[in-house]
Amino acid sequence: MSAPERPKYMIVSVSAIIERIIDGETAIYVQTRWKPTGGYSGTFEIPGGKIEAGEDVYAALKREVREETGLEITKIKPETTTVVKGNGEQTGMAFTPFCGNTFHGSSVIGFIFRCEADGDIDYGKVNEAMNPRWIKISELKKLIEKAPESIFPYYVGALKYYVDQREKGLII
Repeated sequence: MSAPERPKYMIVSVSAIIERIIDGETAIYVQTRWKPTGGYSGTFEIPGGKIEAGEDVYAALKREVREETGLEITKIKPETTTVVKGNGEQTGMAFTPFCGNTFHGSSVIGFIFRCEADGDIDYGKVNEAMNPRWIKISELKKLIEKAPESIFPYYVGALKYYVDQREKGLII
């Protein structure tokens, strides 16, 4: 049996680093990936998914978070956009994610946004994942340093960048 053919073009995704203050320390939402027919089950990840054709990037982000967690995004940091109406009905939009990410050999490239969200985790909404939880940044840093293999490879670089930016005081 041969390996599946890689798509000719990249798939575009959005993902959310959802922040919440717990016991005076910033924590982020993570879940354990569980895709028996896909790869990397058992690693932890942040919520995200594909942008549907014609879908606004922020709408896609909010939809993916709501579908995967039951949480409602209340703030995207930064939510910077420039929208320009072109000829006819065409509208162009420039936006600023926290960072972009991919990993070698992947057919997915994504935009990651820092967010805040209201609500409680809806365990009935968590699909293709298990064990949704909030982890403090100090715990995330230890995992990146000591057990990066416990993180879905697609997100390791972005999460390390997030921790590094916080340590440099570039994220408030």
